[in-house]
Amino acid sequence: MGRFIAAFVVFAIALVFLGTGIAFKVFSGPRSITESVTLAGTAQYAVVDSSVLSVRPGVQNVILSGGTTNEVGYGRTIDVLSWIGESPYLNVTRGSTGTISSRLVTPDVTEGATVPTIVNPAGSDMWLEHSSGEAAATLSMNLPPEMSVILSSDGVEPVSPRVAFVWPLAPPTFLWMQDDQLLFLGGGITLVGVAIYLWALSHYRAKQGPRRKTPKPPKPRKITHSPHRGISAERTRGRRAGPRRRALIAVPLTAALTLGLASCASPFPNAGAPSTPTPTSTSANPGGVELPPVAVTEAQMRVIMSKLSEVATSADTNLDANVASARFAGAALNARSANYSIRLGDPALAAMPAIPDTVPSLFLPESSNSWPRSLFAVFQPAAKSAKGGEDDKTPTIALILQQTSPRENYKVIYQTNLQANETVPEVAAADVGTVAVPADSKLLLLPPDRVAAAYADVLALGEQSSFYGIFQSNGDLLRSALQAERAQQNAENVVISYTNVAGTGPVVALATTTAGALVSVSVDEIVRFEPQGGRNLKLTGALKALAGTELAPKPINATYQFQLLFFVPAIGSTEKISLVGYSENLTRVAME
Repeated sequence: MGRFIAAFVVFAIALVFLGTGIAFKVFSGPRSITESVTLAGTAQYAVVDSSVLSVRPGVQNVILSGGTTNEVGYGRTIDVLSWIGESPYLNVTRGSTGTISSRLVTPDVTEGATVPTIVNPAGSDMWLEHSSGEAAATLSMNLPPEMSVILSSDGVEPVSPRVAFVWPLAPPTFLWMQDDQLLFLGGGITLVGVAIYLWALSHYRAKQGPRRKTPKPPKPRKITHSPHRGISAERTRGRRAGPRRRALIAVPLTAALTLGLASCASPFPNAGAPSTPTPTSTSANPGGVELPPVAVTEAQMRVIMSKLSEVATSADTNLDANVASARFAGAALNARSANYSIRLGDPALAAMPAIPDTVPSLFLPESSNSWPRSLFAVFQPAAKSAKGGEDDKTPTIALILQQTSPRENYKVIYQTNLQANETVPEVAAADVGTVAVPADSKLLLLPPDRVAAAYADVLALGEQSSFYGIFQSNGDLLRSALQAERAQQNAENVVISYTNVAGTGPVVALATTTAGALVSVSVDEIVRFEPQGGRNLKLTGALKALAGTELAPKPINATYQFQLLFFVPAIGSTEKISLVGYSENLTRVAME
């Protein structure tokens, strides 16, 4: 009998879960609140103000549909408007009455302004998140007050006028489970109850044994005593036995159903009515100076590095400088383009270091509302092997990326290898960011725009240079490497001369927490090889591959490019300018 009771208890529990799950599905009400709007007007872009979405708590979904191409993204309002620039757009806002409306905004066009070549916002580094789709584009977010949403088609066709804003409501739960989970669990418990019932039935039949012919029961004896006592005793046992068994099932079933149905109420009693958003404040940076938000967040950096690594891998594999130009510029592009030409001439020569597709171990974005914007990133290699090996030769890479205008993406303009004996100066946290130091700043030991020329003078003249005393010589591996290379290049019947000049690339200076700056520049060293006695120059290695010939009857000029990363201390500091990292690349071979 106990097995049958257990089966009935299991069935009762299953009924609780099934009943609660069904009640949630039928009586719990809507699972989301939706507002739709038809944009009034025609434009290539639409901007949704944060006031449209922040009237209700929780996650917000924006759905754009109806166009052949639908694009939805969001970012800082100033970045969205800067990207749109002088293009007309539809501004979507919520009025004081709670009604969503849109109006056409036509910015003032600057006389002589050029038409942007990039018109599709898809793939821009400006957006924190982005979604696209042919039938519809849906993007989920929790939009802060300083953010806005940008809507578009392909930038050529007008944006679709159909926009829906959806706020999902938290579903009711019972024992931390939602309706589908309750139904699934209830069905499983029902199967367990069926199994227990069948086991109990089988056990009951086995216990009965074979059937026998039983004799007729004796006739009931005539009762001569008062029937009230016997009848009263039987009724007493009957009343106490029957309800007790039913109570085993009815009591827990009633309590559980009461709990389950009580939790059917929506967790947001006033979900249909707009609520007043709670204002948030932006904390100041540790230095006490209020800075704009950082131009690149960690989530953006992850996307940027993924795209950058993809382009670099494709360009390095196919030795295609045109592909590399999508994410490289300046000295970094010159070095990669020359390396591709060298490897086309001799595939056995070394390739450029690969670009990781991960978030850097250290990155310092610029906090700025203007352009160009720069950021500094450091990528450490994987853990080095205890016994040495190839991993120990992998350098720590430092990148300087720059975005020249809102519709351009970040590109690598400097790529250096950190010196093994140098550490990166203390910088602010990535969520605080830094500011760009003006190139002609007098607050540093040497203005950033004079660092390259001064260091070139030190490379050319050594201790005879007037700038020798302000650069740290101990630990400068580039100078010691150049001295060794020049000693090896001495050859008979060849006159070798060296000229060092500042590179033509942009000067990038980012402030550190010690009032100094990380300064990135480039220096070119032009080596002239002049044969003597009517002899030919015999070229080998990278010189031969880049020149395209082994013998040169005339003098040649080989240009070696140094991408340099310095730490320049503040004026009045007792420290000297130190070389943090560098890379050396042969970029040009010309015959006179």
